[in-house]
Parts: sequence; structure tokens; C-alpha cells
Amino acid sequence: MVNCLLHRSDLDLTLGDVPSGISLAERSAALAKKLYSHLPLQLVSPITQVAVARRQAGDLEAADRLYGEITEILTDGGRERSTDTLVVTANWAAVKADTGDILGAMRLLEKALDIGRGLWPDGAPDQMVSVNLASRLFTLGRLEEAEGYYSRARLLARQEEDADMEAIALFGLAAIHRERGNLEKARATLKEAAEFVDGTFPRGHPARASLRLETGLLELAERSWEEARSALVEVTSLQEGQPPKVNQAVALSALAQAEAGLGDFGQAESHAAEATAIAKRLALPGKASYWVGRCQLVEAQVDRAGGHAASARGLAAEALGQLAPTVGEEGVLVHAARALIEP
Repeated sequence: MVNCLLHRSDLDLTLGDVPSGISLAERSAALAKKLYSHLPLQLVSPITQVAVARRQAGDLEAADRLYGEITEILTDGGRERSTDTLVVTANWAAVKADTGDILGAMRLLEKALDIGRGLWPDGAPDQMVSVNLASRLFTLGRLEEAEGYYSRARLLARQEEDADMEAIALFGLAAIHRERGNLEKARATLKEAAEFVDGTFPRGHPARASLRLETGLLELAERSWEEARSALVEVTSLQEGQPPKVNQAVALSALAQAEAGLGDFGQAESHAAEATAIAKRLALPGKASYWVGRCQLVEAQVDRAGGHAASARGLAAEALGQLAPTVGEEGVLVHAARALIEP
């Protein structure tokens, strides 16, 4: 019955019925605790499913706490270097990243890599850990390392016919080219990604929203304000009514930048503030968040472009307090925030 509830929860989450997925996962975990109170390791899978469901619902505080509990169970059971611990640690890193603790996520991924060296056939990470690691390295501005892991993830995903991971790797590679300023190469990679998505995924699949988001970010980098706004409005409309996610905050911040580029400062200020509000919902209480800092920095940039220098400096100072602890003093956005604070 425990496994039956667990599998039903997983199916409902896949189908997008998050409330049912949470309910079934929690019933599975409660039953497991009743049946296996003397066998703590039997609780790992059910509690992990609750953590997965809570993350999907945007309840990152609960997910973070649950992954900590699972790690403690595995450690107490002498399984600290097992495949279970590897998977749990990598998943916990993804939650940490969602909350905006990028350096914390990296510490967990380094632990996962250390465990994995003794478990993976060639000592190198699988596609899931590779994508997870590449995403954090990208945020930290370590683009060459990120490119290597995205490329590895794409190769492994193709070999194992893992279409979701292959799409994510393609989007990541396009983002790296965009971040380097090689917009022509970013456009070519994104075209390849679009062809892959169109030929692989049905209408309504999350990969299609991710494709539109990366398209909007590329248009923004090219200063094609109207095209960027069009793509990002589409993305934000698809996200309406969904649990809070990092990509919602990213899309709204980017939309604000496009609107500021078009001179529509009223809408830009509104969307920038909405992005910050979402990022704050994802942050852990009392903890700094990269996503909050990133969104506040966009608010500051919009205010400055609209002629509000004093409020721009105040927002940049708030952003700096969020960014420096979560990505380090040498982060690109840390320097951008400092530049806005200067009178």
C-alpha cells in the first residue's frame, strides 16, 4: 500500500495535479512511519516523495526541511555514500538553488560528486547531476565549466533517449552563448532546440514554455524590445495560476526590462515588483536569496532608467545584501549592484 500510494502520487505530479500528489505522498509517508517505525531506512522513499511534491508546490521551506531529515536517516543508517544519498543530495541542491542559496547548492553538489565518483561507471556524473551542476555554475558565472557539464548532459541524455534532459541541456548551452555575448551562436543553438522541442514534445509540455523564455531572454540581449516583450508576455500568461517557481520571477523581471526598453516604465515597475514578490515567496525565512537580489537589481535598473535615482540606489543596496552572501563578492550582479549604489 505504501508503494501504491507513492506511485499514484508520482503519476498525479506528472499530470500536474499537485494537491493530489501531495496528499497521496503524505498518506504514503504516514503509513510507512506506522508500519516501519523500527526500520527508518524504509521511510526514505515515501518522505522523498513528499519533498518532491512540496518542491513542485513551491513550498521550499518544507522541502528543504524534509531533505535534511532524509539525509539524517541515511547517515544514521550507514548509507551516507550510497546511491540513495547521492540522489537525495543532488535533489536537495536543486531545492537550495530554488531558494536562492546558490553557494549552498554548490556545496551539496560537491558532496554528490564525491559520492558519485565511487558509483558512476566512469566516475563522472549522470545527466541529471550534470544539468544541476551546470545550472549552478552558470549562475556563478563559471561559464566554461557549465558548458562542459551541459554538453556532457546532452550527450548522455541522447544516448539514453532522455528527451527532457536533452532539451534542458540545449537551453543551457544557448544561455551560455547568450551570456558570453555570442548572440549568433545562441540563436543557432536555440533554433536547434526549437526543432528538437517541436519534433519531440506535445503541446502544453513545459519544454515549450522554457523555449519561449529563452527566446525572450535572447531577444532582450539583442535589444529587440518588442519581440522580447511578446515572447515574455506569452511565458507569463502560461505561468498564471501556477505555484511560485524561479522561472516565473525570471520571466517577469525580463519582461520588466523589455518594457523599460520600450519606455513603458509604469508596466516595467509593476512587473519588476511582482518578480521580487515571487522570489521572496521562494526564499527561506531569514535567509538571503540570489533570486530576490537579482529581481531587486532589475527593480533598481528600471527605477534608474525612469529617472528615480534615489530609489534605484536603495533597491541596489538591498539587492547587494541578497547577492553577495549567495554567489560571492565577485559575482557579476554583485558588481552591477555596487555600480548602481555609487552616487
